[in-house]
Amino acid sequence: ANLAGVPSIVYGILGLAAFVRAMALGRSILAGALTMTLLVLPVMIIAAREAIRSVPSSLRTAFLAMGATKWQTIWHIVIPASLPSIFTGA
Repeated sequence: ANLAGVPSIVYGILGLAAFVRAMALGRSILAGALTMTLLVLPVMIIAAREAIRSVPSSLRTAFLAMGATKWQTIWHIVIPASLPSIFTGA
């Protein structure tokens, strides 16, 4: 949540320091794409977190009651149910 409030100019300076100078990518599309990825990443994380929380706990409980493990519940119930909301947030 703190990264979402950072002004974009700070991300630009970070991208200049980290990608252009430290990694020696120069002024390339790759350096710009990596910088834009840093800019969008906090928003995507918040959207994905809210989408995962919106999956009803009754679905999780029912799948666990059928004998599934916690990871099976995440992979077969939680992620497929939250993917539409994650894609919408993207």
